[in-house]
Amino acid sequence: MKNGLIWFWNLDRRIWGDKLETNRYFATLSVLCAALAGACAGGGQVLSAWFRWDLEVSNVAVIGLSIFIWGLNVAESIIASKGFAIPVWRSLLLLVTLLAATAIGYAGAVVVLFLILIVLVLFVVAGGIGAIGGAASGSSSSSDDEQEEYIHNEYGGKVTLKEGFGGKMHGSDGRTYERTGGGYVRESDD
Repeated sequence: MKNGLIWFWNLDRRIWGDKLETNRYFATLSVLCAALAGACAGGGQVLSAWFRWDLEVSNVAVIGLSIFIWGLNVAESIIASKGFAIPVWRSLLLLVTLLAATAIGYAGAVVVLFLILIVLVLFVVAGGIGAIGGAASGSSSSSDDEQEEYIHNEYGGKVTLKEGFGGKMHGSDGRTYERTGGGYVRESDD
């Protein structure tokens, strides 16, 4: 994780070597903030368009935030460099990186929201198909939603049990049964 947070600093070191002494984390965190601003703008616009939710983030605000972040990095470049050309080129490199991060964040939010919507639609469709398939293949002859179970009484006869209230089950032999756990039932005292 630590190396992931200093990737821009590593890039600075490869390009300019010891001529630039910047903070290790600042530029990378700036790029992540620009990507987050783009994601908020993209996600807000998508949710506003799809569901009419009032989450839209102004593009002017996102651009202004990106310019502010870029300005802070330009100031850091000027203060931390040992020459005139390095801050100019580093600032241009960072500007391109910030713009790309904002665009990737914007598009990424749209793609993620679209994928979430697809997954939700697939869950609803699968649930509907499962419900239709379950209703079509059901062998229950009763019109209510009670589940039926069968047991054999002490005489070897088959007794149909229907769920009742309070954990009690009503048998076709007129007796009341209750669950004892482990899949077993016994005749209730009621």
